[in-house]
Amino acid sequence: MATKPITEGTGKRMAVAMEGIAGIDNTSEVKIPHVDSFDLVTIAKFAEQHGHYSQTEITAQPFATTSTAGSPLLCFLKGLSTLSDFETADEGRVAFCSYGYMRLLLFEASRFNQNGIVKTTDGIVTKIDNCTLKEISNELFPLGFSFLILGSRIINGLNELEANNLLDNAEALNALLEANADALYYHAGSVELNVLPVTVAPGAAGKMIVKIERDKPASTDKWFYKTADEFENLPTATYGTTVDVTTSSAAWYQATELTAANAIAENTWEITPTSGHTAIAFVEVMRSMKPKAYRAKSVLVGE
Repeated sequence: MATKPITEGTGKRMAVAMEGIAGIDNTSEVKIPHVDSFDLVTIAKFAEQHGHYSQTEITAQPFATTSTAGSPLLCFLKGLSTLSDFETADEGRVAFCSYGYMRLLLFEASRFNQNGIVKTTDGIVTKIDNCTLKEISNELFPLGFSFLILGSRIINGLNELEANNLLDNAEALNALLEANADALYYHAGSVELNVLPVTVAPGAAGKMIVKIERDKPASTDKWFYKTADEFENLPTATYGTTVDVTTSSAAWYQATELTAANAIAENTWEITPTSGHTAIAFVEVMRSMKPKAYRAKSVLVGE
């Protein structure tokens, strides 16, 4: 993403904003900034690199279990206590969590009657302890994302950056994070694939336009696609299981790689699906060919 230059006037506004974020929001309603994938991935990576990070696998807790390993709630409370250990304010915190994490959390909360600490509205968890929760698609985060807790200083700072149209400015965002590194906690631990953000549209006759709406998380990652006569016959992807594109008996055999050399624009291709095929599957894989993200779409070709 392009970085906007910071003018002298903007710099002054940032300085004022940074001074203002020290205050604590003690109101019951916390303003949640409208962050996008650029902001969320930047913050998650920063938190991981600066020590407030866990990859303990989070699992569904069976009824009457005596084990606390992988508990959705206890993993979250560990994150809250980590921030408290570094004297960041209890009030005004916000956590972004994946759909997968939310599902496991609701399951555990209903099994063990945790309503006193896990607060729900219309079947959705809105708070854990004093921390506001915001459910968000995992297509906006790195592979394995479960939740990201942001302290009040980070939340107030992000709101100030948003007000000054600086949320997509890498320099401004990193300045905020550097000043408040102890107000971040990122927990991976999810064993679910990400959703690959793909859009499709008709192209020239018999062709379709495919666009992946973000960059690769790592330069060594690859994107492949394969079509089928119907959705039931599309290849699928499983977390931790290699995608094989070379073995004739494999589901992804002869899948086509989407490369920068063949793109018609950034992360955009015009492809020719097999005639009569109505469905298409996309997969993002690591260097090891283990999948990161998956998406199935309808084939749309030009007349």
